Amino acid sequence: MIKKILLFITLSLIGFTGNTQCPKPYQLDTNNKTTNSITLTWNSGNNSLTGNFEIEYGLKNFSRGTGTKIYSSYIGIQINNLNSNTQYDFYVTNNCGSTPTTSDVYQDVTSADYCNGDLFLDPGFEENYIGEHYETYNLRPNSSDKRISLNFVLFELSSDATLKIWEGNYSYGDPIAVYDKNSPPTEPIVSKSTNGELYIVFESSNSENNAPGWIGNVSCIDEPECNAPRFISPTDITYDSITLSWAKSTN
Repeated sequence: MIKKILLFITLSLIGFTGNTQCPKPYQLDTNNKTTNSITLTWNSGNNSLTGNFEIEYGLKNFSRGTGTKIYSSYIGIQINNLNSNTQYDFYVTNNCGSTPTTSDVYQDVTSADYCNGDLFLDPGFEENYIGEHYETYNLRPNSSDKRISLNFVLFELSSDATLKIWEGNYSYGDPIAVYDKNSPPTEPIVSKSTNGELYIVFESSNSENNAPGWIGNVSCIDEPECNAPRFISPTDITYDSITLSWAKSTN
């Protein structure tokens, strides 16, 4: 009788242990983003650095079960062969036992390849942007002899939002352009900085904002050739010397 009781208790404990739910992965994050890859990291749910993880990803709002699945024994993986300037959803499943657990969805976007046709879009991408935002963008040409040209084909901000643009790769000094709902862009912006870049800051401070935002066409154009100096003027002419002065041309 005692043997039967002990056997029952042992089998019950085994069954209970076997059905223990896996810890739920959380703190999903991305880094090392490029135009075609993203490194995804996460917490296993119990701070373990290793495990049996299934990663499923696809375009934003894809239905689970229809995405691409890859596997990792560690709490991070590089995901390749992605499209540039594209929003993706990511899920991580912890397969530690008979009851796997899946993370909440995590969303991120790959880097844009502006010189090869990607559009410069607001945070809402194909939809309206909503709520508060502080976003920075660095538009870079794909070679040192090019410069960025930005031309907006749609621009509609909420009343409290601004878009500021600097030449170069940081917000130093006064911006070359400040746009808002009442002062939209009217002509293309072309970088004249030595690196050909534009640095852009978008601020929207009202949580109730809902506006179409912007669509910008980006071109990587050739740097213009240097113009010849102007207004060359000789003075102080002697038998063996002359003083020349001129005006510097600008591109």
